[in-house]
Amino acid sequence: MKTKLQILLLFCFLLPLFVYPQQWKKDRVKNEQWNVWAINANAGITSFYGDLSSFDANYIEKLHYESGPATGIMVTKHFDRLFAISGQIIASRLKGSLDNISFKSEIFEYNLHLRLNIYNLFAPYNNSKFGINVFGGLGNFLFNTTQTIATEGKVEHITNQSRVPELVYFVGGGLFIQPTSSFAINTEISIRRCNNDMLDGLKKNNNDDYYSYLNVGITYYFGRFKQRPVRNKARIAHSDKRLKPLK
Repeated sequence: MKTKLQILLLFCFLLPLFVYPQQWKKDRVKNEQWNVWAINANAGITSFYGDLSSFDANYIEKLHYESGPATGIMVTKHFDRLFAISGQIIASRLKGSLDNISFKSEIFEYNLHLRLNIYNLFAPYNNSKFGINVFGGLGNFLFNTTQTIATEGKVEHITNQSRVPELVYFVGGGLFIQPTSSFAINTEISIRRCNNDMLDGLKKNNNDDYYSYLNVGITYYFGRFKQRPVRNKARIAHSDKRLKPLK
């Protein structure tokens, strides 16, 4: 009886050492907690910068006269506490005018970009529900633009649309707050440069057109995210079992 009890106690003492190392490295634990997929739905405003923009220095007027609504969906794969890669689609509208020429445009964009959580970069053991992201990437977009030219009582409408996907590349940043382990609320802004000068229907000075995207969104994380690490897996594995009395 005594020998059996000693063997059982020795087994209970050694089991955690075999199942679980003495101590996990903190970086590895925290990186694993961020190794998740996420989906984000966002909506906001795109603003135009180009040959037919008049309010580049006045953002309030820019929002009113040279901007349009936009919506997007983004899927993100987090690799660790710092880096993630995202794929995104955006549908938006733009408008602008200068002198007697105005335009309206519809855009459909899809892109791939890299994201960096700079808050975690400078706070390696951050456990707060707040974060700061910067990102950059490239993609393609399709556009359909209608330009209106008014001259001496005559109004002319000219339609111009992309025949093939055009290149766009961009940089941006944003903030997020995570009230629960599964959901976060974010806001981001980015500036996107088109490899095309015909977004407004007017080619002038060989300068590419730009547009910005200001948005707010809701993110859902698949799987556990930023949970407190389990210090003893063996304890969890046997937490619902009680030792039977020895006979």
